[in-house]
Amino acid sequence: MNDKYDELISAKNTIKIKDVYNTEEGIRAENEYLNSNYFTKPGNWKKKYRLCKQINGIRYDIYRLESEDGKTEIIYFDISEFFGK
Repeated sequence: MNDKYDELISAKNTIKIKDVYNTEEGIRAENEYLNSNYFTKPGNWKKKYRLCKQINGIRYDIYRLESEDGKTEIIYFDISEFFGK
């Protein structure tokens, strides 16, 4: 079944986590990316939710972020290489 996330995912907006060998390392890498690209930048970005979802055979962590001025970003991490390890 398709939903809104299926339509939004593309190669250009998906971040592939590399050189990570288990779920713990993967989550740490996601947090490092979010910290350096959003949480320490202007805009006072906050994580609204995180969703783990499989779409077209690929497992994703999907984050919705919102800034204090109302901007929204949806970040897709391809976690297929390390999910469940």
